Amino acid sequence: MFEVKNSMLQQPKFQDLLTQLSTNTALRKQYREYPEEVCKAFGLSDAETTQFQQLKDSVYNKFALNLIHNRLKHAKHYIPGVCQLLGSDLIDKFTMYCQRFPTAIDMEGPHEAIQFLQFLTYYSDYPIPGYPYSNEVIEYEQTRLELLIETPMNAHSLESNDVLEKLQVANWKEYMPKILPQIFVKEYNYPIDEIIEKLLNGEKVNPEPGAYWVLFVRLQTRNQVIVKRIKKSTKLLITQCDGETAINDIIENVRTEIKLKMHEHVQFEKECRYFLKKLAREGFLALTGRKEPATFEPMRT
Repeated sequence: MFEVKNSMLQQPKFQDLLTQLSTNTALRKQYREYPEEVCKAFGLSDAETTQFQQLKDSVYNKFALNLIHNRLKHAKHYIPGVCQLLGSDLIDKFTMYCQRFPTAIDMEGPHEAIQFLQFLTYYSDYPIPGYPYSNEVIEYEQTRLELLIETPMNAHSLESNDVLEKLQVANWKEYMPKILPQIFVKEYNYPIDEIIEKLLNGEKVNPEPGAYWVLFVRLQTRNQVIVKRIKKSTKLLITQCDGETAINDIIENVRTEIKLKMHEHVQFEKECRYFLKKLAREGFLALTGRKEPATFEPMRT
């Protein structure tokens, strides 16, 4: 890879201008027509402008190649599925992205990768012909990264113990649970977890379309998001924990939606209670209050 050795080019203002000229074709065209004006806009003196104008196009091209590869090397770490999906088109797509966004952002985190995924969504033709699931691969990796950076890591507090205690009492179904932001459920038209795994293993991908739900969990104890495909009943249970609906009503709603048979009700209720306690134990569930049972006054005659 090319390295800038000229001491002049080690200065920030020269680096900034060279970076912009290396990746921004419109600015490079403007520079060729009005070099003094462009250099002045970047804070170069007359003497520095004269020095800068002595650079050849090959310097821009080598610098651009080095810049693009450095940015791509960092982003690839966060989006392995998309990289495998794009294959040989990855470098071309990332070069187009760098031309649209010449300045790298946050080389210490996933923000560059997220912005590249957004670029693929809005500035490229998708889904890729022959890969109807390509949009969902991009959405999946973007969701995972956004949950990682946007959701704060909360220390495991005594509040989770309080929630657990309330889920143990006889009237536990009167409480109104609320799922905290560390958990997110998304629906896909393809088995996205299976697709990602096969892409990373270099296996042939030929998924069956359908309805699939994926649970994203931002772990409390470390900077990581785990992902798991879930059943429809689990998806319904999680999404109805809105802090306004009592557990009893949630269970009844889910039972109705999935058409449970009468003899399955007791076992399903046990499973729901176990799952909610597990969420509470991990610090992912809060209780916003209780829904008091309805009372009826006797009719007066």
